[in-house]
Amino acid sequence: MFCPDESNSNRLNSIFEATNRCSMAEIVSIDDKLGPDGRVMEVLSEHLCQGWLEGYLLTGRHGMCPLTRLSHR
Repeated sequence: MFCPDESNSNRLNSIFEATNRCSMAEIVSIDDKLGPDGRVMEVLSEHLCQGWLEGYLLTGRHGMCPLTRLSHR
């Protein structure tokens, strides 16, 4: 899932029962649901999320990008 840093506010936090957020940085004790093998990519830029998703879909896999604004096409 490619998400603009709003997984919890969009009530999608149940996904973290199955996987973590992806992070290649050092993980410390205060980090929440982070791991190098995570399947959730969060970043503030919705355009970046859409680009990541497009590239991922072009590989033949399935993904989702939950966006909150109605202006997206």
